Amino acid sequence: MMVPQNSAIHAGKNERSYDRLSIDADHSDIVKFNNPSDPDYRIIESRIKRLVDDGPQVIRERTAGDRKSEIPG
Repeated sequence: MMVPQNSAIHAGKNERSYDRLSIDADHSDIVKFNNPSDPDYRIIESRIKRLVDDGPQVIRERTAGDRKSEIPG
C-alpha cells in the first residue's frame, strides 16, 4: 500500500528538499538491506556519514545566535 508523500516523510524546519531520500521499500523493509553493496544501503550510509561529518559545524551555526544573546551588552 502506498501512502501520500507528506505521510511518508518527515520534513523538519531545517530540512531542504535534497535531504529527502527516496528508497524503494515499504515501512517494514526500509531498514533491511541485502548487504553493504545494496544501492539503498549505500545511499543511507553516505548520508549518515555526511551528517556526522557536517554535524559539528551545523551545531556551531545553530548555537551561534544563542551565545551572542548571552553576552552582556
